[in-house]
Amino acid sequence: MCSSDLTVRLTAPAEDLRRAGGDVNRIVVMRFNSGSRSWVDVPTRPGLLGAVNASISGPGVFAVAVQVPVPGITGPNNSDASGGLAPKLQWTVPTGAQWYHLQVIPFNQDGPGIDLLVGDPDQVAAGSYQIAAPRIGGGNYVLLPGMSYVWRIRSSPSPAAVGITDPVWSDWASGSFRTPAPSSRGITATAPAEGSAVANLTPALTWN
Repeated sequence: MCSSDLTVRLTAPAEDLRRAGGDVNRIVVMRFNSGSRSWVDVPTRPGLLGAVNASISGPGVFAVAVQVPVPGITGPNNSDASGGLAPKLQWTVPTGAQWYHLQVIPFNQDGPGIDLLVGDPDQVAAGSYQIAAPRIGGGNYVLLPGMSYVWRIRSSPSPAAVGITDPVWSDWASGSFRTPAPSSRGITATAPAEGSAVANLTPALTWN
């Protein structure tokens, strides 16, 4: 079957290119496959004057899609959290990113986690998130000792407000880490002093 060229002119080429992170090869043509009921990529090449060209073999239903760049995990990943119970999550920020959606998920959903949607320009550009360490006896137990966590990040180039179910997000980039095992290091007895005598059979025991 002979192939022919399909030229698709973009209605907002500058905006589409921005959403694609400046990479015109991320603006793609897709064809609906009625047999599998799915969309299939068509070989595409950049055209002139805000257009993309595709090689097709006949009539069909076509669509243009913008593949949003995915953040790149830089750490931690598949390792112990270097920050103990306060690791710093880091990733590369795709060109044109306006939002990020960050999740930290404990193994088997056992315990608390993090689910953040952030659109502050400075925080988005930072490409990192510092998890706060817990205050012993005071709360904020976001991470627990001796636990495995998966964390994942995705970004959106949308200049307007977005929700987590809006179709303007990149794919997820995922990493993992494990927090240190529980330890008694750092605990010191204060009273009664070692080797001292107590006045009764129900002494109060205190420690730092």
